[in-house]
This record gives sequence, structure tokens and C-alpha cells, in this order.
Amino acid sequence: MKIGIYTFFRGSYGAVLQAFSLEKTIKKMYPDDDVLLVDFKTELHCSLEKIFRRWSSNFLYNVVWQIHILFRYRQLKKKRDAFDEFKEKFDYTSRYSSQADLLSNPPSVDVHLTGSDQVFNPHRNYRDVYYLNFRKGEARKVAYAPSFGVNQFSDDDKEYIKRLLADFDALSCRESDGAQLMSSLLDRDVPQVLDPVFLLSDDEWRTVEIQPEIKQKYVFVYCLKDTKRLLKYAKKNYPGMTVVLLSPNDLRFYSGCRHFYYPGPREFIGLIDHAEVVVTDSFHGTVFSILFNKEFRTVITRPEVSVRIVSLLSTLGLSSNLVSENDPQPFTEDGKNTLARMRTISMEYLKQSLCS
Repeated sequence: MKIGIYTFFRGSYGAVLQAFSLEKTIKKMYPDDDVLLVDFKTELHCSLEKIFRRWSSNFLYNVVWQIHILFRYRQLKKKRDAFDEFKEKFDYTSRYSSQADLLSNPPSVDVHLTGSDQVFNPHRNYRDVYYLNFRKGEARKVAYAPSFGVNQFSDDDKEYIKRLLADFDALSCRESDGAQLMSSLLDRDVPQVLDPVFLLSDDEWRTVEIQPEIKQKYVFVYCLKDTKRLLKYAKKNYPGMTVVLLSPNDLRFYSGCRHFYYPGPREFIGLIDHAEVVVTDSFHGTVFSILFNKEFRTVITRPEVSVRIVSLLSTLGLSSNLVSENDPQPFTEDGKNTLARMRTISMEYLKQSLCS
């Protein structure tokens, strides 16, 4: 059997690590089969991987940002090289450099599998690729843990989703709201399954991580937006503890913390695993915090895409770990049992959907 995975595996820690986990999990299930990431890389993807690139249409802002990049160039190149090295672990199809090329000549596989991450976000570029908008022939179309990333849909969005997903042989969703949407549109049961990161155990991830060279106890602040807010929260609530900051989208200088610019995916895992506390606004920052049983606080800085975080924490009984809620609670036995049960459901769904 040959399986082609359509997913995001460039640019962000969460994207590359969920892709790694999904590929590794399937290879463990079917060690004699070919499991390939579909190498979809357009000129837009190439431009976004450049260190020096246009960040804004505002000329002055762009100039200031390029100066920040110049100061951080060596560290940013180190990070890019670490990502490139990590992605060498994947097995790939031949490269597709345009959406038209892929849709007209999709890879010859037995299963086209889309997911995880926000591959079903109706507002993303190249959505036809991730909705598998091509003739499947004798192959199967399967979705594992896709996310819509949003919870507001126009009538046109719903019509598009319904039309494309009707051709799938197996459907699941990472969020409960998304599973309910698909069920209502298609009149079929759609299970909620876990993000692929959860399919590997904490010990399996520790064989991948690189331990940080930080001797002090630290709070790890990993943020995608509103760095000042998360830093302020960490310093106020965890006084006396070293603050380690990773903010991939913010290259400004911040005082009172150790600002890391260079971590690759393996270092990122280690920074979470060895932290005393994690403060984050990231979905996958939250996922790894739960996986490693960390004390953590999740801040909602992007309400328009927060449904995936809220859904995960609600499912596992950890909603109080949202900063807007009451004091955080530890990961209870009930929550751990729920996670274990959902892991079993997810693994069974994945295995059955690939071989049915």
C-alpha cells in the first residue's frame, strides 16, 4: 500500500512536528508500506522560506523589519538550517510546483490522506489541494484530524465543504465543532480525533528532542502574537524565575528575558519538556505542554482562530488553564483517561480508514 499525506510541514514548529508524528505513526502501523508526504511547494512557499523577505506593504515598516533581520541573521539562518535538517527525515513524492499541476496529475497512491492542521480552513491558499479536489480513481480519500481553524462559515463556504467532502471515504476532525459541522452537512457520523502530536508518547518525543543548555528553572514563553502581553503575564505571575522567550513572528529586542531566535524543531520540544511552566498562545505549544504534563497557561491572542484551543482544553477538562479563567488546574486522572481513550479512538480510526 502507498499512502500520500497532504499537510502543512513548512514554516512553523507545529506544522512540521504534526507532519512528523503522523508519518511516523502510520509507518509504525504499516512498516512495509510506502508513506510519503506530498511535496507541494510553489513559488509562494519558496518566498516565505526566505530570511530576507517582504514583511509588509508599508515601506518604512518593511525597512525597520529588515534591519531587525540583519541583526538576527546568523541566528535565523541557524534556525532555518535546523528546520531543513529535520525535514530530511521525511519521505516525499516528486515535487509539485503549482496547484494546477497537482490537481491535474496527483500522485499515484492507494490512499490520499489529508491532515492534520488547518487543511480545511476555507480561507487558506490552495484549499483545493488539501480538500483533494481531483478524481480519486481506485484510491481512497481520507481525512485525519483536519481543522477548519475558524467557526464562522458563509453559505458559499458550506456548499464548497459539502461538495468536496462528499467524495471522501473516511472523515474525522480535530475539533468537536468541526466534526459536528461535517456531520450536519453530510448526514454521517464524523468522529473527533486527536492532533497527530498526541499519537506519539512523551518518551518517544524525548528521543527526538534536544535538551536546552539552561541551568536555571525557567518559564518558557512561546508566543505567535502580542509578545508584550505574554511576557508581562509571565514576569508578574512567576517572579524570580528565568523567562525564556521564543516568538517566531517578533524579532524585536526585549529586556528581562532570554530571547531565543534559533531553535529548530528538536530544540523547541526540549524547551517545553524542560520548562517549569509554559505560557503560550499557540495551539501546539498547548499540545506539547499537555503531552509533557507541564504546568501551563494559554492566552487567547487571536480569538478568530481560538476554537481549536478552546475545544482541546474543554475536552480534556483543562479550560481553567486559559488565562481569562480561574486558577489553572493540574491534569487530573479523568483528563488523562480522556486523553488515553481519545488516543485509542484516533489510532483505531487511522488504522481502519487506511485499510478499509
